[in-house]
Amino acid sequence: MAKGLQRLAENPLLYTKDNMIYRVSESFLHLTGYEECDLIGKSLLELDRLLKSEHQISFQDLKGIYYPYIFNSDNEPLEVKVSFDILDKEDHKVYYFEEQKNLALQFLLKNFGGSKTNKNGTTAVFSYPNCILLSHDQNYITTLCLMDIASDNPLGKYPSFSNSILDVLKQGTSFHEFEVESRGSDGAATYWDINVKMIWGDGTTQYVVISFYDVTEKTRERKLLMKKRSEMEFIVDSMSDVVKSLDKDGEYTYKNIEPGYKNEEYTALQESVEEISMYYASFSHKDYKINYLNQFAFQAFKEEWPEIKIESDIIGKDFFNYYRTEDVEELIQDINKSIETQTSYLHKLEFTKDGKTYHTKTIFQPIINQNNEVEKIIALGIDISDEELANKAMAKLLKAQEELFINTSHELKTPLTVIFSGAQLLNLYLEHDSLEDYREDILNVNRMTIRNCYRLTRLINNILDISKIETGLYELNLSNYNIVGIVDDIVESVSEYTKSKGIKIVFDPDLEELMMAVDVSKFDRILLNLISNAIKFSIAGEAILIRLVEKDKHTVSISVTDEGIGIDPKNVDVIFEKFTQLNRSLNRIAEGTGLGLSIAKSLAELHGGSISVKSTLNEGSTFTIELPTKRIDSSDNNQIYTNNMDRVELIKYEFSDIYL
Repeated sequence: MAKGLQRLAENPLLYTKDNMIYRVSESFLHLTGYEECDLIGKSLLELDRLLKSEHQISFQDLKGIYYPYIFNSDNEPLEVKVSFDILDKEDHKVYYFEEQKNLALQFLLKNFGGSKTNKNGTTAVFSYPNCILLSHDQNYITTLCLMDIASDNPLGKYPSFSNSILDVLKQGTSFHEFEVESRGSDGAATYWDINVKMIWGDGTTQYVVISFYDVTEKTRERKLLMKKRSEMEFIVDSMSDVVKSLDKDGEYTYKNIEPGYKNEEYTALQESVEEISMYYASFSHKDYKINYLNQFAFQAFKEEWPEIKIESDIIGKDFFNYYRTEDVEELIQDINKSIETQTSYLHKLEFTKDGKTYHTKTIFQPIINQNNEVEKIIALGIDISDEELANKAMAKLLKAQEELFINTSHELKTPLTVIFSGAQLLNLYLEHDSLEDYREDILNVNRMTIRNCYRLTRLINNILDISKIETGLYELNLSNYNIVGIVDDIVESVSEYTKSKGIKIVFDPDLEELMMAVDVSKFDRILLNLISNAIKFSIAGEAILIRLVEKDKHTVSISVTDEGIGIDPKNVDVIFEKFTQLNRSLNRIAEGTGLGLSIAKSLAELHGGSISVKSTLNEGSTFTIELPTKRIDSSDNNQIYTNNMDRVELIKYEFSDIYL
C-alpha cells in the first residue's frame, strides 16, 4: 500500500470508485486534451468509448499492465502504458496513463494521415498485428462508402473489410496486390489495387500503411472482355471440334455432332458473332479473299484504312492486305501447317499506333467440310493489351522487390560490419584498460560509427520517401530564392569532401542572380546526390564542373559534369529506376542503395522539371537538371531558407558512403 501511495503522490492521473471517475489530474487532461467536465461522473466503459480504446481493452477489467492506443480530443492516436493501484479497497482505484513516445508513429501521422490526401486513392495507418485504425486521410471515408462499409467513427476500430482485403492487411509484408475484390452487404463487387508498406516502430512495434486505388471500372471492363473472349473461344472450339462438315450448298450439317449437342445452341452462337467486341472474319484458304466479317472487324478495318466506306469495299479482297503482321509469308506458312493438321493456329502481335502500344492475339481456325477438305479459314482477333500490360507491371514489380532485397541487404551489412568491428575493438581496449593509449584510434572508430549510423538512417529515410512519393503524399514547400546563390552555397559546403579526395570542384554560372520558386531542402537533396555520385566515380586529380544556364525565359539548366568512369550506353536508360545499382560486386568502387537517383528524379519532377544524363564510358558523365523558373506570389512563401547547420547535417546523410 505504501508503494501505491507513493506513486499516487508522484503522478496520479485518474481516480475511480465503483468504476466511476470522480477525479482526474492535470497531466491526464493535458495528455488527452479533454476538459475535467468531460470526464467526471463518467463510467470506465464510457471512458473506453471516449478514448476509442473499447476494441482493445476494457479499463474496468484491467488485470495488470497493458499497452493500448488511445485517441485524444483531436482524434490523434497515442500509445500508452496503462496500469492501476488499489487504494483502500477493490472498488477504489487510481489509473496511470504513461505515453510511450514513438518517432515512427509521429512520422506516419505527419505524412500519411489527417488533412493530407492521397490524390489518386486513399491511405490509412493501422497498428500491427491487431490492425487497429490509427489514422487516415480525407478520402478514406469515401472509400469505405464505396465498399459499402459503415464509415462512422472508424478510428480505434478493427476494420470491417471483406476477407480478401483483411488477408492482405494481415500478411505482415510490404507488397502490391492488384484487383482485390470487395463485396458489400448488397453483394455488389468493387475492385482495388492495394499497396502495403510495413513500418517498424520503436522496439517491437509495427505499423501497416495501406493505400487503396479504385480500379472497379477498369476491372469490370477487363472481366467483361475476358468473358467475351471466353465465349468467343468457345465458339471456335465448337466449330473445330463439333461442326466438321459443310454440305454441297455451303450450309453446315450436324452429322458428326457429339451426342446431346443441340442445333439451336450452335445457331445462337453463330448469331452472337455479330454482337461481340472482337473482330471475326472468314476468308478463302486458296486466295485469302474475305467472304465475311462482323461489325467490330469492319469498324476496325475502316478506322485503319479510311478508303473503306462500306462492307463491299472489303468483301472479296485479300485478308492479308489488311491484317497487321511483320512477315506475311511466314504467317501464311504457319496457317498452311494448321490446315494440314486440322488444328487452330494462334498468332500474337505487338504494334504501335498513334504512340500507343497494342497487343493482339488472333486464332486462325480451318473449317473442314464432309469430304475432309478445307472450305475456309476463320480469324478471331482479341485485344490482350491490358493482360500484357498487367504481366509487364507484375514482372517489373517482382524485379523491383528483388532489387530491394539485394541492395538493402548489402547496404545494411556493410555499415553494420563496420559498427560491429568498432565495438569489438573498443571492447578489447576496455578489457586491457588501455583507452588513453589508443585515444586516436578510438576517435577514428567513433567517427566511422557515426558515419555508418548516418548511412543506415539515410537508407531508412530513402525507403520511406519512396513510399511517400509512390502514394502521392510527398509535397513541396515553395518559396522564391536566388537559385545561383543556393548552388554556390552547396558547392562551398562540399569542398571538404572534394579536397579530401584530391578532386577539384568548380561552379560556373552564366548569371549572378535568378529568382525562382523552389523547395530548398528538396533541391539540396537533388544536387547533393548528383555531386555525391560525381565524387564517388572520380579519382584524384580529376575535376567536377557545375554549370548554371538560363536555357530560355522559362527554364534553368543546372549540370554536374565529372571526368569519371562513365556509364555503359546499355545502362543509361535504367539508372533512374528504383534500386538500380550497376555494379553489385563486393569490390565495387562505390557504395549506394540505388535509390538516390530515383528520388532525385522524382523531386525534380515534383518541381515540374526533369533530370537527364549524357555519358561516355571511361570518359565521364553529365547529369542535367532542368527546372521551370516560375515564381510564386510572395504572400504564399511558407518556408524559411535552409540554414548552414541544416545543410551540413543533410550533407552528412547524403555523403555518408563517401569515406574521407
